[in-house]
Amino acid sequence: MTSEPTETLKVAYWDLEDDSSIENLEFAIAIGPNTFSKFGYKGLTVEDLFFDIVFDDKGFDANCVVSESLLPLFASNSNSLPLYKYISKSSCEINPKIQKYIKNSWEEFLTKSIIKDKIKFHDVVTGKSINDLIDEFGLKKGLYMILLMDFDNIELDELHNFLVYFSKENKNLFSSDDTVLKSNFRKLVMIYDWLKYYEECKKNPCF
Repeated sequence: MTSEPTETLKVAYWDLEDDSSIENLEFAIAIGPNTFSKFGYKGLTVEDLFFDIVFDDKGFDANCVVSESLLPLFASNSNSLPLYKYISKSSCEINPKIQKYIKNSWEEFLTKSIIKDKIKFHDVVTGKSINDLIDEFGLKKGLYMILLMDFDNIELDELHNFLVYFSKENKNLFSSDDTVLKSNFRKLVMIYDWLKYYEECKKNPCF
């Protein structure tokens, strides 16, 4: 051990006899070349991944997410995770257990009940924007009605803006007891993830 700073070691000092220096102290410790170590990727949560798709602000290493994070989370999350962003930006081999859950169309995300409701409410959602549906049905029910839209013709930026707004309004969603709302939100984020990144995934030789 050394107290001398080097290229890879930064040393900070503070006066322990000064009570105020401890109260006002702000510091962070990072080990390795990145602030988020490879070991930490095994501890990513499903909430981390979904909100990273929405806000795109975590700076996760795509190779580490694909190789370290996805598989442990699949089994405990009904094999339903946003993964296309990370695959599109990765260069590592994709575990065959993950590959079998890759979807080739956004329709594959829809459950039988959603498909049934798409038919039932076709005239209700046709010709309307996402903002139109939110104005008509409110935030939570509007989220479900968005799932009934034709995503071939959806405005991706409008969908993203909605997901950002919804996430900010429901910061504690993943710890709530509203399982239906959580399920609908997750499904919509996964569809957005597919719409935005699937074509880029095709450029990955491991895809």
